[in-house]
Amino acid sequence: MISLNILKWLDNRITYLKNNNIKFNSGVAILEERMLYNDIPVEVEPYDYRNDVSAENKKKTVLLFYMDDRRLLPRLKNLENDIQEMKEYAAVSGFDISASILMLRRRQQLCMLINSVYNCCLGLAGIKILPNARCGDFGTISLLEMYPKECNIIISNHGCKNHGFKYYGLYQTLYINDFLKPKQIFSYGNVSKREYSFISKNYKNNIIVFPEHRKKRQYKKSAYTIGTSINASFNNKTGKNCYRSFILQDKLIEIKPLYFDEKEAC
Repeated sequence: MISLNILKWLDNRITYLKNNNIKFNSGVAILEERMLYNDIPVEVEPYDYRNDVSAENKKKTVLLFYMDDRRLLPRLKNLENDIQEMKEYAAVSGFDISASILMLRRRQQLCMLINSVYNCCLGLAGIKILPNARCGDFGTISLLEMYPKECNIIISNHGCKNHGFKYYGLYQTLYINDFLKPKQIFSYGNVSKREYSFISKNYKNNIIVFPEHRKKRQYKKSAYTIGTSINASFNNKTGKNCYRSFILQDKLIEIKPLYFDEKEAC
């Protein structure tokens, strides 16, 4: 159990950000475009499993904060020490203190403020950020203004289905696409056929899907070979490019264009 006064932490960090000319709007800190991660990672890995990333892959790996809040809160207290380790990797995802749809709206807004402040602190330290487009209910979508429009984003259903919203992933793709208009969408964990169908009919985006950590370990135990497909992003019948991801010895090693039918979707 850590001892941390969240409001005092926020007060100190907000003062620091304002002294460094970071702007605030709609109750969140605004990430600057120069702080964005604009590439395609070879691998993504939750922060808790960062030591599973090989030394040669660190600069091609994005660390994710899709973890239990009890594992995330120590990151606030250890920010300065964590920054030095994060510099070894390509980028990190936007912070993910949970703004659950079942929370009071004010608490959701507080969580989004914490996430935005943490992101900007990393950005000022030279850490690249891949925007994490998770929010709470419909009233917090506007707080995604913390990210520039038309950026790359990462989404995930990880940990959401047990919190009262079975189709959270569809909700993300529907409203977040309208709000942020992302250039590229990454997903940590499977995208459902319902989400695929919506994306393919309404947007030009491809979704590049990375398997969850536990699934990657299953693929390794199942003796998947080089070139075995384990996940996919999707196209529609107009023939848009999409991508299929490959695993070798527990590491994502290749992402390349392909075409395939809707019924093959995850």
